[in-house]
Amino acid sequence: MMKGIATRALVILLGLVFLLTSIPAGSAGAPVTITVTNRKGWRSTEGIKANLPQFEKATGIKVNWIDIPPGELTAKTLAELEARTGAFDVIMASVEFDLAAYYRYLIPLDEFIAKKWGSVASFKRLISPEAARAIVWEGKVYYIPFHGNVQFLIYRKKLFEDPAERSAFKQRFGYDLPTPPKTIKELVDVAVFFTRPEKNLWGLGIPLGGKYPQHFLEHVMLGAGIDVVDLKTRKPDFAEGAKRDRAVEIAQFLFDLLYKYKVIPPGAKTMGHVEMREIWKLGQLAMAFSWWGDHWDKLTSPEFVSAVGEVGSAPFPQWPGGPPGRSGGRMSIWTVGIVGTTKNKDAAWKFIEWLVSEENLQTEARTSGSASHWIAVDKVSAERGWLAKGLVEALPKSVPPRLGFLKEGPEIVTAFIEEAQALTVASVSPKAMVDRLAKRIAEILKK
Repeated sequence: MMKGIATRALVILLGLVFLLTSIPAGSAGAPVTITVTNRKGWRSTEGIKANLPQFEKATGIKVNWIDIPPGELTAKTLAELEARTGAFDVIMASVEFDLAAYYRYLIPLDEFIAKKWGSVASFKRLISPEAARAIVWEGKVYYIPFHGNVQFLIYRKKLFEDPAERSAFKQRFGYDLPTPPKTIKELVDVAVFFTRPEKNLWGLGIPLGGKYPQHFLEHVMLGAGIDVVDLKTRKPDFAEGAKRDRAVEIAQFLFDLLYKYKVIPPGAKTMGHVEMREIWKLGQLAMAFSWWGDHWDKLTSPEFVSAVGEVGSAPFPQWPGGPPGRSGGRMSIWTVGIVGTTKNKDAAWKFIEWLVSEENLQTEARTSGSASHWIAVDKVSAERGWLAKGLVEALPKSVPPRLGFLKEGPEIVTAFIEEAQALTVASVSPKAMVDRLAKRIAEILKK
């Protein structure tokens, strides 16, 4: 009997030893705490954040989740990385302008990836081709993707399917009301048709406050085959020739939507996509363009449908003559990486494994409408209706902004935002805006 008790005691002791040694611990043997950055108020990560207690309970790793306002995230992250303060263990990074600026302060993830997925090549086959390219720097993988999005068009099905509206459109424009518009000309015609200021109805909503004019212009430019910066020559690719002419046409297009056709509500100049979403709910828009993959769950909710009817979605029409493989425009890729100064690499990696688990990525899709760049997960999310048709169709034919592949990316983006804002408020002409931006980019890249 004593022998049986001793055996059971040994089994329990060994079990405790295994449990304690499987939990990452600090120098004193206590469970570790890791600090992780996040965009404050981002709907795409709020659902995942709610799952954190499960991760902490299962692993014994405490996560210090730091919410940083979007407008401060890059500057604050880069300042901490450059100073090597060790303030963060895992950082969030966007292809928009972070990847080139951050990677030299991070650790390569190839060994972790090989242990988890067998090889780096096997891992890359699990994610979208653009994401697989974006995460590699100097032959090593520094980032793991968890979020994908693209700007796309939404439209009110009730308006577009109304027989009276369809008849009136055909009588005025000579062709059937396109549902949805598939060309720039169709988009303008439809927006003009539905713009009725006296009824507080506008044909096209585009958020144009802050950074959003730049987002719109870059989306259309990338779809038109303009990279903004040629990564090989490190020069603006629209400073002269056909691309310069096309860039001017695109800038003129936005200017005309505002001041010639007047199809965008005047208040849009101070709005982000959250405010535009609320204008949609009030029934003041026939169509709207933005990052609706962050809001699809809201737009399709009973609350919104009861207010304005069902919402349709589609890729924004591509600029005439643009490359077929770029019809989706500007892609978003958000990733995470491990900071080189961390003392808790294993704990940081455990967090990343958890973050990109199928459960969390599907939570992201279900609670916001965002994709993940994980092919199998996004396929399931689309089948379950969590992703908009517009996103599903546009994302594979979109490309990430090239500015994120330059260490000067943040500075160039700031210049682009400033010039796009000047265009939006009509303090500069479309031609002057394009030429000024090309000059500023060239000067930044000469430093």
